[in-house]
Amino acid sequence: MRFQMMCKLLVVPLILLITACGGTIPIKYQASSMDINEAKDVLDELTWSQHPKWRPDAFLITEKYIAWDSGVISRSNGFATDIVPGTAIVSSTSIIKNIGDRYYYRSIQKVELSSWKRKFKQWYVVSITDTHDRLKHVLRTRILSDAKMFTDAMTTVVNNYRKSDDLR
Repeated sequence: MRFQMMCKLLVVPLILLITACGGTIPIKYQASSMDINEAKDVLDELTWSQHPKWRPDAFLITEKYIAWDSGVISRSNGFATDIVPGTAIVSSTSIIKNIGDRYYYRSIQKVELSSWKRKFKQWYVVSITDTHDRLKHVLRTRILSDAKMFTDAMTTVVNNYRKSDDLR
């Protein structure tokens, strides 16, 4: 009897934990087309209005690619040795690297809208996947209509510039 009670006490919190921290679940959604200038404006507005934790430091739409920059990584290592009192030999190495993603339109396979539960709250995620199966979540929002509008805009931009790239 005690064992069954302990199992119940452990199973309920485990189920709650799993459901609260689940991954994304794709939503069946057929994107609508829109004017290319309107699509770029929507991407810009919704990218910059999402939660600061997921907002990029820079965002760029060109005719060949779309890019996000999320700052820099800085690493350094070094040492100092005191050979003679009052003197030191110092060696240092620093590496600074941009954290940026550039996705060329011709390599984007799909734009996908997904549902995401985080900390017991409903979120919506728009992701792109490229031909190398790299997945990038490009928008996270609590508002489904914003996620759908972003999906429409991203699909429009990708399809528009992919076609113009094919004509060259």
